[in-house]
Amino acid sequence: MIQNYKDYKITVEAQEPSVKKPETEKEWDDLFELKAGEVKGTHKYTIHNKDGELLEEDDQNMWDAQACLDNAIHEIDLKIRIEKQSFNQLSNFLTEGTK
Repeated sequence: MIQNYKDYKITVEAQEPSVKKPETEKEWDDLFELKAGEVKGTHKYTIHNKDGELLEEDDQNMWDAQACLDNAIHEIDLKIRIEKQSFNQLSNFLTEGTK
């Protein structure tokens, strides 16, 4: 699945998980408690900018396409917020420096 979001392209793909998909609440709890960040789920995503440059990818702990899409959108929104905040700080610094 390919989804355009703002000026970015999100690609979500199925992958072979590194462990069997948990089926019970206890199995899910054990998976996230014992192996957080070490487990490949059934899906992964990549984010590219409008120039096709790879900005972010994640293949860990996602077990459906919607989880990937939600996480990728969150990453994009966070990146935009950080860039905007950095720009504003630089602009304020330059403005203050000219007074």
